[in-house]
Amino acid sequence: MDPSHRRRRPRTATARRIAFALALATSPLALATSPLAAAQTGSGVAYTLDSLIRLAHRESPALAAPRAEALAVRAGITTARAYPNPELLIGASSAGARIAGAPAGSGASFAISQRIEMPSLREARLQAATAGAALADESVRVAENELAAEIKVRFFEVLRAQERVAAASEDLDLAEQIRDRIALRVSVGEAPRFDLIRAETETASAQSVLAQSRANLARRRTLLKALVSPALDADYRLSADFYRQLPAVDAAELRRSLEQSNPLLRQARADVERAREELALERRSVMPGIDLFLAQERSPDLNTTRAGIALRVPLVDRRAGPIEQAQRMVQRSAAVAEQRRFELQQQFEAAWQRYEAARATAVALESGILHQARRALSVAEAAYRFGERGIIEYLDAQRQFRQLRNELIDSRFETYAAEADLERLAANTPAGE
Repeated sequence: MDPSHRRRRPRTATARRIAFALALATSPLALATSPLAAAQTGSGVAYTLDSLIRLAHRESPALAAPRAEALAVRAGITTARAYPNPELLIGASSAGARIAGAPAGSGASFAISQRIEMPSLREARLQAATAGAALADESVRVAENELAAEIKVRFFEVLRAQERVAAASEDLDLAEQIRDRIALRVSVGEAPRFDLIRAETETASAQSVLAQSRANLARRRTLLKALVSPALDADYRLSADFYRQLPAVDAAELRRSLEQSNPLLRQARADVERAREELALERRSVMPGIDLFLAQERSPDLNTTRAGIALRVPLVDRRAGPIEQAQRMVQRSAAVAEQRRFELQQQFEAAWQRYEAARATAVALESGILHQARRALSVAEAAYRFGERGIIEYLDAQRQFRQLRNELIDSRFETYAAEADLERLAANTPAGE
C-alpha cells in the first residue's frame, strides 16, 4: 500500500465519522427526544382535560351516590318545617241501669288534641337540618374535587403511556436497523458473529418492551374511561401536548386557596357547625311542651264538653345525657377539623416538594443532559462503525440514552401529577358544568 495513502486515510476516516455523527444526530432517534405531540391512539372524538372533567361531572357513576345522599339529607329540611299532626279520638259506650229509674242506653265520645311547638324549638330543628344539608353538599364537592384531580392524573398517565409506546417503537426500529447493518457486516466478514447475537438480543428486548408498553397504554385508557363515564367512546383520543411548557405554580396563592376553598376542610367546618346546631336543638328540647285538647262526651242523660291545656314539665328528664353527648360531638368535630387542617397543610408541603423535584429533574434533562447523552450515543455508534469500539460500548451508550429519555418522560409526568395534587388541595381543578 502507498504510504501516502495510509497518511491520507485518517483524515478521510475522520471526515466520514463526522458526517456519520451528523447524520445520526438528525435521524429519527434524535428526533424522538425533541418535543413531540403525544402519540395518539384511536380514531374517535378528541377530548381535552377540561372536556373530560365536564363529562365526568355529568355522567360519572362515582358522583351519583353522594349526590343522591345530599338530596336525601336535604329532604330533612322539609321534615323539620312540618307541624305535628293532631290526634283524634272517637269512642262509643253503653250504659245499663242497675237501679230502677236510672238512665240507660248508648253513648259516644269525641276528643281532639293538638301539640303546640315553641317557635324557638322549631327554629333550632330547622337550623340543625339546614346544617346537615350544608354538610352533605360539601361532601358532594369533596367527591367532585377528588374525581377531577384523579382524572387529571389518569389523563397524564395515558399521555405518558403513549410517549412510552412511541419511544419503544422508535427503539425497535433502530434496533432492527442496527441488527440488519451488523448482519451485513457479519456476512462479509467485517464483524464477529457475537455482535449479531447481541444485536438480535437487543431487538428481541425492544420487541418485548414495545408489547408491554402497548398493554400498559390499553390498561391506562381503560382506567381513565372508568373514571369519566361508561358512555365514553372506546376509541377516544386525547388532545394535549405532553411536551408543553412545564406549568408554573404559585405556592403562596395555592396555600391561601387551601385555607379558604379546600372541600375537605370546608366539610370539616360544616360538620362542626352541624354539631353546634344539634347541641342547640337538644338544649331547646328541654323547654316545656304544650298540648291543646277538646273533648265531648254524650251519655243517655248528659252531654259533656271539656277543653284544656296539657303541659309537659321537664322536672325529671332534663335531657342531661343527650345534651352532654351533643357537647362532646362538638368537641370531637372541632378536633377533627383542626387535625384535618394540619394534615392538609403537610400534604401540600409534600406535594410542593414533589413538584419542585420533578420539575427540576425535567428541566435539567431538557437543558443539556439528554442532548449530551444523544451526542455520546452518536459518537459511540460512529466508533463502532469504524471499528474503534466494540458493540458492548455502543449498546451501553444506547441504554444510557434510553434511560435518560424515559426519565424525562417520567419526570414530566411526575410534574403534572404533583401539580394535580396541589390543585386538588387548593380546590383549583377545572370544574364541571
